[in-house]
Amino acid sequence: MITDDKINDTAKVLIERWYNYLGLGDWTIDIRWNTDPDWENQGDCQCTYGRKYAAITLKSTVTFENLRDTIIHELVHVVFWRSFNSPVLLEEAKIIPKKAYDLWFKMFEESVEYDIDSLTNALCRIKLLNDDDLRF
Repeated sequence: MITDDKINDTAKVLIERWYNYLGLGDWTIDIRWNTDPDWENQGDCQCTYGRKYAAITLKSTVTFENLRDTIIHELVHVVFWRSFNSPVLLEEAKIIPKKAYDLWFKMFEESVEYDIDSLTNALCRIKLLNDDDLRF
């Protein structure tokens, strides 16, 4: 459980700011904390696109230095969730042989993460020119 109220409050403020910047103002975004020491991710996102709801899970040991970038990364996943999780795309790809599909899907996932990381880095650099999100 997160015991540092400052990082929890900072996470809430960052989500509120950035979901508006990214055009997600009509979405409900919840924060969850993962305390599993074996969890390898810094963050994760699950969306219910039709309800405009997302749950962002952050690693409980996330640092202030990584908090903003992790939150923005997960919010960018929300923006592109429908495109990257299109049932048509994922189902139609299954017509290819299983080994080829598994390879394609792994490459697709890696490509999505790379693209979202690139976009996140650009957004952070642009925003830093205007203000510092971590100053309260």
